[in-house]
Amino acid sequence: MSTYGGASTLAWIGTRPRPFPAPSRLPPATMPLSFAGSETIAMVLESALYGVYFVLFVGCVKVLVNRRRRRAGANYRLITVSSILFALITWHEIIDAIRLFLAYRNSQTDTGADIYFANVTQTLSVMKTAVYLAETVVSDLFILYRCYIVWNANIPVIILPVILYIADIGTGIAAVYTLTLISTDVVFDEKQERITNAFFSCTLAVNTVCTLLIAFRIWWSQRGTRDAKMGSSLSHVSVIVIESGAIYLTVLACVVASYTVKSLLFNIFLDITSPIIVSCVPEHSITFY
Repeated sequence: MSTYGGASTLAWIGTRPRPFPAPSRLPPATMPLSFAGSETIAMVLESALYGVYFVLFVGCVKVLVNRRRRRAGANYRLITVSSILFALITWHEIIDAIRLFLAYRNSQTDTGADIYFANVTQTLSVMKTAVYLAETVVSDLFILYRCYIVWNANIPVIILPVILYIADIGTGIAAVYTLTLISTDVVFDEKQERITNAFFSCTLAVNTVCTLLIAFRIWWSQRGTRDAKMGSSLSHVSVIVIESGAIYLTVLACVVASYTVKSLLFNIFLDITSPIIVSCVPEHSITFY
């Protein structure tokens, strides 16, 4: 959890960024991506996606409130989950903005900012990691709930996802805790890397299993449907992709892949997962509850 620590990549925990050659000595195409550069790009993309998320959140709440009389209990549950996610995602956005400001406040170069971001044990970095964990716990619980409802409360179907979810929470808490114990002088912390890999693996496993189960259920329920309109097949595919949360799953896979190969793109993929979590709670998915 550099993971989500934002300074990110636990594989590089505590690593002191090496000064890069002067820009004038490197062709633009070969300029290396620094910690600060990846964090800046991540902040821009996260902010743009947050704007989209905000609009979708407001629309989702309106739909839920309008249907309150018909199914008050279910609507209140969904409003609560959506509000918790909104608060966490907003908090994550604010922390990222503050960290970016502090990184460049006392340094006008990427090298100085790199040193700030590389310190993953600082308070804001650990807080960001904890917020990301909370977002993951809530969103994964919600997709478990969706899977449970879509399969008509068939308990045997969700046994495996539940086990993976419990493991997800356990490894996530362990990753946040051990992050606070790491020395900033450590170049490579194997124990932390193993815990973080375990957390990401569990998160990806939960979302993969639930996504496949939900997508299969939706496809199975629509297999006999015949729509005379052109493009109906594409429409059905779109519903499956959006309803199953496959968009979030795809980005999550990119997070795991970039972390595994120790790429600084990890910082970018990790930060944009927060606003993309909204794909697990689209407005039209309310018809499932």
